[in-house]
Amino acid sequence: MRKLLDKHAPEVLRTVTFRPHTPWYSDQLRNAKCVKRCSERRWKKSGLEVDRQIFRDDCKKYRSLLNKAKTDHYKAEFHKCDSRQLFQNVATMSNGSSRTFRPVGKDSDIADKFATFFKDKINQIREYLDETIPPTMAVDICDSCENGFCNFLPLS
Repeated sequence: MRKLLDKHAPEVLRTVTFRPHTPWYSDQLRNAKCVKRCSERRWKKSGLEVDRQIFRDDCKKYRSLLNKAKTDHYKAEFHKCDSRQLFQNVATMSNGSSRTFRPVGKDSDIADKFATFFKDKINQIREYLDETIPPTMAVDICDSCENGFCNFLPLS
């Protein structure tokens, strides 16, 4: 019996991946994903353009529901914490990549690089402004003025 079973139904090893539970994943998302997968199978089976469009629409609906669920979850998390917890949550969410950036090198080298960058930037702006043609303005300038300053009073 064992030989017959091994011939027709051999033992196969499968790898099962367990993902951590995400707090925003709800039954509504699970149902939307199920509908999306169902429409995908229907499209793959039929190959019709109509089924492909239905699948794409279901994908968009699922993605928008997922984004809304994540957004709502994180808004609620941020509203219920103080400023210290807020920064800790941001660091946790970004896997610690929100830490301050400290360039490698001497402080004087870094300052020189900043100065060079801004000096070059100002020179580029000046060159650009020199290349632009200023608009012509017609202004009547008369040689004589009707009003003049002839009496000045000392200030206290």
